[in-house]
Amino acid sequence: MEILVAMAIFGLVMVAAVPLLLSSSVQTARAAQLATASQIANQQLERARGAATSCDQLRAHLGASSETAESQVHDSRGITYNVTETAPTAIACPAASGLVEYTVTVRADTNASARPVTSTVTTQIWVGKA
Repeated sequence: MEILVAMAIFGLVMVAAVPLLLSSSVQTARAAQLATASQIANQQLERARGAATSCDQLRAHLGASSETAESQVHDSRGITYNVTETAPTAIACPAASGLVEYTVTVRADTNASARPVTSTVTTQIWVGKA
């Protein structure tokens, strides 16, 4: 009899723990997607910094990347990330050397999530006079 009572209590505890396990697995997947989205955004940012010796070169880089580079990146888990960068026409070049604002937004495209994972990185890039 005691064994049956112990098994019933154990079963109730296990049933109560199932939602916690499911919730933690969903949160772990979202955290992995956010880490990947942040990594992609930082890679785009570093590429723009490397191309930005002048404001005109930064505009040319952004124009070339928006025309030739994929606006989507796929990871090893099969998740698609949509990448949006500052448009070349939105960049206001300073009269002399100065700072230019640059933004990258990466959004995970998953059907399973009602709340999409998004990472946005905004920075200022130093550009020289053209």
